[in-house]
Amino acid sequence: MDSIKSKILVIDDSPFNLKYLKENLGDEYCVYVSDSSVDAVNLIKKTIPDLILLDIVMPVINGYDLCKLIKIEKELWAIPVIFITSMDNEDDIVKGFDAGAVDYIKKPFILSELKAHLKTHLRIKKLEKYLFDQNRILVETNNKKNQFIGMAAHDLRNPLQAIMGYADLILFDYEENGNNTDKTYLNKIIESSNFMLALINEILDVAVIENGHLKINSVRGSIIDVVKSNVDYNSRLSAKKNIDINVVINDDVPLELYFDPVKIEQVMNNLVSNAVKYSHEGKEINIYIKKEDNYVFVEVKDHGLGIPEKEQKNLFEYFSRTSVKPTHGEASIGLGLAIVKKIINEHKGEVKVFSEEGKGSSFTFTLPL
Repeated sequence: MDSIKSKILVIDDSPFNLKYLKENLGDEYCVYVSDSSVDAVNLIKKTIPDLILLDIVMPVINGYDLCKLIKIEKELWAIPVIFITSMDNEDDIVKGFDAGAVDYIKKPFILSELKAHLKTHLRIKKLEKYLFDQNRILVETNNKKNQFIGMAAHDLRNPLQAIMGYADLILFDYEENGNNTDKTYLNKIIESSNFMLALINEILDVAVIENGHLKINSVRGSIIDVVKSNVDYNSRLSAKKNIDINVVINDDVPLELYFDPVKIEQVMNNLVSNAVKYSHEGKEINIYIKKEDNYVFVEVKDHGLGIPEKEQKNLFEYFSRTSVKPTHGEASIGLGLAIVKKIINEHKGEVKVFSEEGKGSSFTFTLPL
């Protein structure tokens, strides 16, 4: 970016000054010139200079008034204006600052002094832009954090209320009727507790990631073993919906590679459990493992509900939820895919989604060999 010349616009009714400044500044800057203050605002909007050198004594519209016009324009107000003037009266100088100028340079010019002023104010402008951008990022981050906290609190409150409600029912049934505890209530309590635990774990994962503390502990291991282990882990969930999970392994898949088995287990658990949640009863889920160039390629493909195309671009954002609901009303947190993307990125791999509404989804990720 430093190799791109800064743009300087000189507005002066003196042809000599315009020629002098263009010739002496042209090597370092991209210099535009104008001898008319009337057309200056339109020219500024067209060129969007990084700095403006503006003569005070101009016909029709003087420099003070032109500077004020520049400063009321939303897209122009941040451009620094330096007055070039032969006037040295203190009141005139103060009037220039009041109009919005950042500096003034006396005529006739001392070229070295002029260049020093330009460099200083262009550097300040870059720093101001950097601070402005950083502040914008901080505001956006803070808004996301507040949204994050609000959604997390909402998602924790519902299962907590369910736990309290079912516990009250169990207690009432025991005290009033002396009945044994209904297993239905206990199952609901366990289900709600598991959801809360999963949400808390994922919130903690997000905190680790956002603090830059996500650590990948790669060891030599078998991706095939991790995939098969995760299929076994999710077999109880899939059995409830009579869903078969098939694993297809190409012969060229290496027996071992370097990766973090704990983190990739987390990735697989998210993708496989999501595939089960969004599939109808009796459907099947296929997992493909193959070698592609210098990567191992893993695909989790379901034949479920699919995701609308316009919603796919936000899938890997925190608390991203689509209009598609799990087929049996299973809980969905909306953090898992964002964590998946961070983990795969840290492995120097890539995660993608291919989905067609009503036909199913395919989530893929790669791990470098």
